[in-house]
Amino acid sequence: WWQWVNNYPALPVYIALTGIHLFYLMSWQGRPEYSGHRHWEEFIIRLQSTIALIEDYFSFEVILSTKQNIGSRQIRSISPLKDTEARIFGFHPHGMYPCSVIWAPLSHRFRKTFGKLKIYTMTDAFTHVVPAMREFCQYTGGLEVSRAVVSGMLKKKKSIMLVPGGQGEIMLHTRANLNNNIIELCGRHKGFVRMALRHDAELVPTFNFGELQAIENIYLPRIQGLGRIIFGFPLPFFPVGIWGFLPIPRKVKMTWVIGEPIKTKARITGKPTEEEVDRFHLQYFTALKDLIEKHKHEAGYGTYKTSFQGLDI
Repeated sequence: WWQWVNNYPALPVYIALTGIHLFYLMSWQGRPEYSGHRHWEEFIIRLQSTIALIEDYFSFEVILSTKQNIGSRQIRSISPLKDTEARIFGFHPHGMYPCSVIWAPLSHRFRKTFGKLKIYTMTDAFTHVVPAMREFCQYTGGLEVSRAVVSGMLKKKKSIMLVPGGQGEIMLHTRANLNNNIIELCGRHKGFVRMALRHDAELVPTFNFGELQAIENIYLPRIQGLGRIIFGFPLPFFPVGIWGFLPIPRKVKMTWVIGEPIKTKARITGKPTEEEVDRFHLQYFTALKDLIEKHKHEAGYGTYKTSFQGLDI
């Protein structure tokens, strides 16, 4: 530090960097990952042209599934879902990192189907720490997926979206599953179901076909096998897409299918029992599996089979 101060040409740089650092620290005031006060609507509007390019890159399509209609060409009407109900959208699969969970609800095709329905995406605490990633999440309305924040949003009758599979699903996204046309999802987590029951929130299963195929972990089976033994994680961890070594998603068709809401208001009032949680948990994942099976052929993944870790359905 003393050398920096006494080196006059470097002093302005030192002062400028210190000022930028202190200015950035101010953005942490008020815990924006909890309060959402950094939500910037103007940023989302300016982002639309970029999101449109992403939609075109993935030939992105949104399908609102109903019991009455099977073919995707028959279900393009506006969704009846409104902003007056507490609602949890479950986004599947997690894959290497579920980027679509951020941009898909902001897309033109989503708005065409759901109108002005606003979904607040709940992301891991890690995404609210890394600069640039943090700004993108918070400017687009992203919040930390903590119990307090989820509870607060549902009390306000807001629609939120989270990834029920969590980071544990990264371990299920393997080259072997891709080669064998297997969609393996984590069905162990019940916290989101418990939250829905406590706040009379609807549960909406969704699945994005193409998410798993767009990007995967670099394929070094021997080294990663050793990393799994030592660290419990398949190190090295490096997402790859096009050409097998760049962290840029492959150009695959993505079809986001959104199921019908599962009503939870018929339950007994008060704190949900474990039996109730188990019943709605099974109902949710059964609906998710049916959703995948119903639309996998039109999405281009007709040969894929679905399995759930920790759940027998």
